Amino acid sequence: MQTIVSGLPYVTRSVRIDTSRGVSVQFYARQIPLFVCVGERSEPQPATDAVVFPAVLDTGFNRDFLCQESHLSELAGIRASGLDWVDAAWVYANRALGEAADAKVVAANVWLFGNVPGKRALSRGLAIRLDVDPGIHVILDASQPNDAQYRRPRVPLLGLHALERAGLRVIIDTKQRTVDIEAPD
Repeated sequence: MQTIVSGLPYVTRSVRIDTSRGVSVQFYARQIPLFVCVGERSEPQPATDAVVFPAVLDTGFNRDFLCQESHLSELAGIRASGLDWVDAAWVYANRALGEAADAKVVAANVWLFGNVPGKRALSRGLAIRLDVDPGIHVILDASQPNDAQYRRPRVPLLGLHALERAGLRVIIDTKQRTVDIEAPD
């Protein structure tokens, strides 16, 4: 197994993580921030100028990756309209009640980056492609409340399913309050 994330301290109290684009992302106690980037589905590797940003590992989220349309633009510098639309999705909206889709699936991939061992800091060294098929879920800004404090999800979510599909081993050490993620050789 190859270690990607090593001794990453998870959040024990509210903390802000700054991005290279000057945006600060708020994480709360017991959240696990991981470093990711989003890119075109056809790219085998992340672009050399790809913007890496934090997303929370959400073990209860049953999709691969979810973010707001504004997360893509503000955190990653990507316009959702520039990515191929694969499908409509109902994430918070209720399809059974006839509500309109509140999200779209766009053809993109997510790469998981490692950390500086033992620190909540990005290491640009190793990146693992998480094959999120058919793509990532993006909540449309038009379906969100105007007041940003009520928009969902608050931070981008990386679901356990994406890590499982990649065959990654996730170790959450609650005694040390750290996370390790390993990839098969």
